[in-house]
Amino acid sequence: ASRLHTNFFQPSFKLKDKRREGAKVIKRYHGPATPYARGLAHPKLSKGVKRRLRELYRTLDPVALLAEMRDAQAELGARVGARAGKLAAAASPPARQRTRQRSRRGSAMRCIWGSSASSIGACASHTKSA
Repeated sequence: ASRLHTNFFQPSFKLKDKRREGAKVIKRYHGPATPYARGLAHPKLSKGVKRRLRELYRTLDPVALLAEMRDAQAELGARVGARAGKLAAAASPPARQRTRQRSRRGSAMRCIWGSSASSIGACASHTKSA
């Protein structure tokens, strides 16, 4: 759906020429056109291919294509959200282990240099007072 919408309904500029004048680069562009319109205007594209492109274009509805793209995005978002929930549940340890880890982390204060108080030991400002 995205490819069809882009190729048949979204015009874009294409670079015509580019030249340099000293440090300045001057770019000139063709007028905005869809890839579909550029294909129809190309002289080397056969009449049969152009006819098939026109038939395909007549069957397309840009609003329906956008709705299809939004549905696909919503489904993808739901899948990613469900997968992230499963990964988070699998990665988190049981409740008992989490409380033990918290108490271990809080047992030693850290000094401004990043080493734990138990490794310094001599300085009273780095240790907890009981």
